Amino acid sequence: MFACLLSTVFALGQVGLALTNPTTVLEYKEWKSIGCQGDSRSARALKHLVAVADHNMTVQSCLDSCGAGGYILGGLEFGDECYCGNALLFVYGESEACDMPCAGNTSEICGGPDALDLYQFADTPFTTGPPSILLSYKNWVWWGCMDETFPEESRLLPHGPLVAIPAEQMTIERCLDGCAAAGYNAAGLEAGQDCFCDLVAVDGGSTQPEGWESTMTSFCSAPCLANATEVCGGTTPFEIDATASTQLLLMNLSITVAYVRSGGSGKTQLALKFISQSGSQLSDIFLVDTSTTDRR
Repeated sequence: MFACLLSTVFALGQVGLALTNPTTVLEYKEWKSIGCQGDSRSARALKHLVAVADHNMTVQSCLDSCGAGGYILGGLEFGDECYCGNALLFVYGESEACDMPCAGNTSEICGGPDALDLYQFADTPFTTGPPSILLSYKNWVWWGCMDETFPEESRLLPHGPLVAIPAEQMTIERCLDGCAAAGYNAAGLEAGQDCFCDLVAVDGGSTQPEGWESTMTSFCSAPCLANATEVCGGTTPFEIDATASTQLLLMNLSITVAYVRSGGSGKTQLALKFISQSGSQLSDIFLVDTSTTDRR
């Protein structure tokens, strides 16, 4: 009789455990689960961490927060962390570690350790990393990766587009179009989300202005928040882009200037090449290739 009672209690306990095992929420409103993927604390797949009051994290509260922010991707991790974004900045592959119950609802799974339960809104297309450098766009060309060492009030490129670009909408194209519309011929991107502009003229020399320091191209590796296939600078260094409506509106960086006559046309073309002061091995830097002009 006693053994039978113990057996019954044990069986009921097993049923209770089975009932409390958390499961993945497959759909919620217009959101759909697209699986569990790995993540890294040093380079998050989704950029924005969203706080939920009183640690009451659920799949629903996280996705509602992401939706309210205009994001198309939402993800949960460690049982009580919520991340949002418009691009999957880094892809770490599928993970089987999404098994932690949500802090606000233990019947739901909210990711796991370095594992992200990922959701997509209304099947909206999104881009994924890893990012690469955009070498040219319209009459802009990529210049290089510069080390931003100035304080906030003394940036290398102190201006911005006339209409500010929200961080979650940042792409190289939006930054360059914004700088061009504001009348600038130089643009820089930083931290995957910031756009800076300025008007820079060349003086014919090859001396790098004080405070401008080139750095390893690999330091500019932050994906743009709205397009994870593109690099938008880095945490400290940032990319420089330059354009020219005339041959004078170019960056006066560490460059050599050479006029090369095209065969028999009577026209010249301005060719620029980056000089590395440090002597460190940098990848090729593509600079301004202006439209040909008559040389009288």
